[in-house]
Amino acid sequence: MPPKKRNHAAAASSTSDPSKKHVCVTSADGQTGHLIAELLLTDEDYASKIGSLTLIAAHPHKCDDLKDIKMEDSEAEVPPVNVVTHHPGKVYELVSALKHAKTDVIFLIPPSSKDRLKLTREMIRATRDAGVKCVVLLSAAGADLAEKEKQPHLREFIDIEQLVLQTKGDLETEAGHSPCVIRAGFYAENLLLYNKQAQSTGKLPLPIGKDHKFAPVALGDVAQIAAMVITGEGPHGLDDNHRGQLITITGPTLCAGEELATAARDALNVKMEFEDITEEEAREILKAAEIDEAEKEYILEYYSLIKEGKTSYVSTHSFQLMMGQKPMQPTEFFQTYDEEFKPKSSPGKVINDLFVERAEHSGDDFPNVVATHFEQLFKDEDAFNEIQVLSVDSPPESIPSGSLVRFRGMVQATLSNDVYVLTFEHGDATRLGGWGLADKLEFYDGEIDHRDSNFKDRCSYWAVSVPGESAFIREALDGARPTSGTQDLGNSAGQATSSKEAIKSRPHKFPTASEHVGVQIKTYTKNTFAFKPTEIVTFVGLFVIDGLGPPSIEDDEGKGPDLVPTINVIFTRQHPKTIAPFVYPLRLSTPSDEVYQASGHQSNSDSVSNDRAELVAWVAEEALGGDQLAAEWALIVAVARVYSRHPEILPPALTISSFPPPPKGAMTRPKPTLAHVLELMLPVTVFLDLPKNLSAWSEDAQAGPMSGSLNAEQQPKPTPHPIHFAPRSVDEDLHSGVLQLPPRTVLTILEAGVEEGMLSSQAVENLQTLRSVIRTQVLHYKYPFSAGRGFEFHTEFPCIVLCEGGKSGESLFLPDNEIILPLRAKTIDLGQTNDPYKSASDIKLPPAEKLDAFRRLICGALVGDAKVTQTVGKTLSDPKYIQADFVKERSESASKLSPITPDDLRLRMNVARLLALTYHESEVTEDIWNKMKTIEEARRSRLIAAVAE
Repeated sequence: MPPKKRNHAAAASSTSDPSKKHVCVTSADGQTGHLIAELLLTDEDYASKIGSLTLIAAHPHKCDDLKDIKMEDSEAEVPPVNVVTHHPGKVYELVSALKHAKTDVIFLIPPSSKDRLKLTREMIRATRDAGVKCVVLLSAAGADLAEKEKQPHLREFIDIEQLVLQTKGDLETEAGHSPCVIRAGFYAENLLLYNKQAQSTGKLPLPIGKDHKFAPVALGDVAQIAAMVITGEGPHGLDDNHRGQLITITGPTLCAGEELATAARDALNVKMEFEDITEEEAREILKAAEIDEAEKEYILEYYSLIKEGKTSYVSTHSFQLMMGQKPMQPTEFFQTYDEEFKPKSSPGKVINDLFVERAEHSGDDFPNVVATHFEQLFKDEDAFNEIQVLSVDSPPESIPSGSLVRFRGMVQATLSNDVYVLTFEHGDATRLGGWGLADKLEFYDGEIDHRDSNFKDRCSYWAVSVPGESAFIREALDGARPTSGTQDLGNSAGQATSSKEAIKSRPHKFPTASEHVGVQIKTYTKNTFAFKPTEIVTFVGLFVIDGLGPPSIEDDEGKGPDLVPTINVIFTRQHPKTIAPFVYPLRLSTPSDEVYQASGHQSNSDSVSNDRAELVAWVAEEALGGDQLAAEWALIVAVARVYSRHPEILPPALTISSFPPPPKGAMTRPKPTLAHVLELMLPVTVFLDLPKNLSAWSEDAQAGPMSGSLNAEQQPKPTPHPIHFAPRSVDEDLHSGVLQLPPRTVLTILEAGVEEGMLSSQAVENLQTLRSVIRTQVLHYKYPFSAGRGFEFHTEFPCIVLCEGGKSGESLFLPDNEIILPLRAKTIDLGQTNDPYKSASDIKLPPAEKLDAFRRLICGALVGDAKVTQTVGKTLSDPKYIQADFVKERSESASKLSPITPDDLRLRMNVARLLALTYHESEVTEDIWNKMKTIEEARRSRLIAAVAE
């Protein structure tokens, strides 16, 4: 924020009619440089003395806001601003910019970079060569006491001071004729790096020891001194009161850690304690800070200087003489940044306060009032991302009861509807029920009457971590996870526990034996009463460990329900089928359109085609023995979706036959490299391994690491459970099946190496279930006493089957796939770089920016749509091009071994649309149609050749 206005009367210029100065500020993209530039432009006293302002920055876009800045409450003209990019090593560009701007004064700020000395040396040389007469350097107080071995980043400032001051004796240039050095103390704003700890724990953690003191200075005060010196006027350039001065500025008060915490307590009226932490702990906290690594090291070195007792002094005389008042006190600093340091209100208290304020909405509408309030509170993505994540990495036992959490999960089952008491009298107080605030019905003294308007309905679900969710999607949506706070509801009915054993994990509710989080979800608003199984939702609400099911249910032995993680939902966020937002088509998008972004990547038609070609080549080389046709088909099928159910336009399944079986003698069947590659590219993928001996699938079989479980090699110690592909109800509890997965999950199925033999009844049922899903995209849930095969639930799973196959290439157990392609690898050597079963760690990844481009291309295709128009390309004169082309080709193929059929037209139409998606085209053009024909003809030719062999 801009520094407070100061009294300029005490520092009037010694020249009555000064000419306007042409000023340059370096490192203007940093916090200090930006603030000083803003002050020079918006303070009328300073701006009136400036003819132009040149800003030098390594990242010029960070200065864009300064170009159009205006003064508040003033019609005074703002000096023109010119931003110059600092390209390291190109000193001549800086010299040219300084000369072109006729720079009189340069304010040198050494950049926060590991190359600080080198880059500052370039700026000093440019200043010398351009002959800039007035040079003001921002240095660091305490640098003269730093030791090169212990505090090298801090000591660097003494070397920089020497480089600036030695130009004064250089007769070949006017540079340095009027110098000034400002040594600023430790910025109080650095304390903002610890504000999250202050908010969540009420502690200010610093590695400075308990008794050592320092005097933090507000950045705004440093900016005021800098602006005063820059705009000062004298016969030799700078004001004679400043010229040649070494000005040291610190804060006005020496503080030990506890005294600093006391200032925060007094200013904020909250509990705040000092915590002396180690340098390693401080370094860990700084990892989340969005500052350069060199700046982090500088801060840590300054802490070590404090701990050595070398900062126990105050230097404020210069500031008082120049500004006519004292620098900002610590209490003023904390008051200025009160929102950053004050603990956030308990979400439970916020709900209670809303109820008191909005008494007129105490009926059915109150849950919507709560939802709307919190949605508005967290509508900004930065604010939303501050909410504690509940996940495998941040499990239930690590989160305090009453915390506000967000959980991205797949709805596994609807549990039950029950009622809660909105309000009731308890003692002398009116209690608010619901949201985990007071769910125990024994608090309510009266009879439960469902006709009473004080009893409200809510719906409960069971949700689980998103099965098969890719790591890059988790990182894009969850980012750095905030440290869990201690938000206490005060009147929570949930039972907090740190014992993992006390929390029932209910592994039968997850489709695999993998580690996951399962959560009971309680919803209160009417629009959250209709979530469907496999739907992906982010639930935001109050976390408690609570009993499963309606409150106060006891079994025959008087025991209460199982304790499970529970979220009392305040509001929800829906997700696209890619989970994270992506854009389509890429060449019409901007980086702000999506959550997952590739830095600096520009998309156009040529770059999309080039990226696609490189992606196909990479997939082929890493996973398919160099077979680019197989890679082409795999990517086309991976972006397939259900276009229509009546008539059926379903995702075509791909069988890659002649796929080598896993190496014999291995303890477990390894995952094909293709499955690893797809995990790197797609939002949700699942690997399904058919066991070598299908008779192992029995009612009592337990899922081991590679026995029907999904992605199991990532989980060395899975929790065993019977293997069923279809969900089934057991004692009115829906047990998950292996195929209870989110829409658009790409299935990679390994059949290669499976032996023929007797099938168990469970194996037959599982194979029938899998065939049904592939053929009809319908999964039958098994319920007792349900007619026929159970209740139908729609699926949307693109499937890739890897099998050895016979001459026709068909799968032994999944023979109905529309697209069969024999693999033609250049060379395949198990255990070598072209091993189709090599591990994820052995995959040769493309550069990070290229991998980002691949993901944007494929994930964008998942959300796109390509239309099949009558013209198929604006240059065609025949409005029925596809029909005419098909009739011609069918006639020509009538006498061939494999004639074209109407089913082929239906398949080609579907494939052409999917192919267009992978090129980010909005319609199937003539070029796309011909490309489809080329790869389809290549596939058919290869299949015919395989049959003839």
